[in-house]
Amino acid sequence: MKNRDCYKKIEVIMRDRSILLKEIDNCITSGVQEGVFPGANYCLVIDDVEYYGSFGNKATTPVVEPNRLDTVYDIASLTKVVGTTTAILKLVEAGQLKLEDKVSQYLPYIDNDIVTIRHLMTHSSGYPALTTGTEVMTSVEPLLRDLRSCTLEYEPDSKVVYSDVGFMYLGFIIEKLTGSLPLYLEKHFFEPLKMQDTCFNHKEIDRIAPTEIFGFRGLIRGSVHDEKSFLLKGVAGHAGLYSTVKDLSLFAKMILNRGELNGERFLTEEAIELIQRKVIQADDAYRSIGWIIRQVSDHEVIYHTGYTGTSLLIDFEKQLAFILLSNRVHPTRANIQIIGFRKRLEAILYENCH
Repeated sequence: MKNRDCYKKIEVIMRDRSILLKEIDNCITSGVQEGVFPGANYCLVIDDVEYYGSFGNKATTPVVEPNRLDTVYDIASLTKVVGTTTAILKLVEAGQLKLEDKVSQYLPYIDNDIVTIRHLMTHSSGYPALTTGTEVMTSVEPLLRDLRSCTLEYEPDSKVVYSDVGFMYLGFIIEKLTGSLPLYLEKHFFEPLKMQDTCFNHKEIDRIAPTEIFGFRGLIRGSVHDEKSFLLKGVAGHAGLYSTVKDLSLFAKMILNRGELNGERFLTEEAIELIQRKVIQADDAYRSIGWIIRQVSDHEVIYHTGYTGTSLLIDFEKQLAFILLSNRVHPTRANIQIIGFRKRLEAILYENCH
């Protein structure tokens, strides 16, 4: 009798999963047809099982190129959580820095002793979102000059202003402590996690989904879309990583499993608790260390998006992660349909996920 009940439960779960996957597939297919993006890949991780889908085209100009599951995407600001936040947590664990350390301890050109690593991680530092004019800069010197002279625009901890400036500073700090942000991430996370396609400056250009046709750069493919990261030779704390849905599923599973995967520990349980802890309110959500904490359905998840059309949601309560990678900026960043589309897709995910 017990076995029969068990089999019935499994049948119900598999039927529900089948319905959920069909709804997700239909939604993303509609997204392609409506021009939300040329194509997209997703991975749903639930109860330690991965489900994948690939849709549309990875390029529409100069020629159409069909999308594939192994397409490499510029993940833009997912770099902030997959790369920079993860590196900072590891450095804290190793005792190489503390979240309450002053940024001026590491970057001598910072002209205040108020802003801490925590402020940068929660976008509550007082630094502006951006420095001006980076879209037309052709060399890194003016960007570095602006960053070295950047001043606070509001009192730290008084509000949240999503800031690439702050995460560029974090990238510089990691470089100073480790010698290389890319090598540190590769050694401690990407290589042992077998995230073979997650890196800065990915070399397999034919596999990369192109992004925008933009100014003096023309069609951007094989170099990072973000103009500040581009000036910094593709390596920055706020943007620059490339990845695939397969690789990011491994990262998400490690986070869901509280810092461990396949018997190897990558982050402490305390680090995982830290990214789930609310630090400061930001509109209708909160900021934790590196991540956004949002209410979804009847509980909270950690979440982040990327400008190119990427997103990563991790739900500890339901043991679920959802990764969406697209190049919605191909061929133009003026296409902002992804904002409403994400809400549609999330509604489907939670209406059908039991």
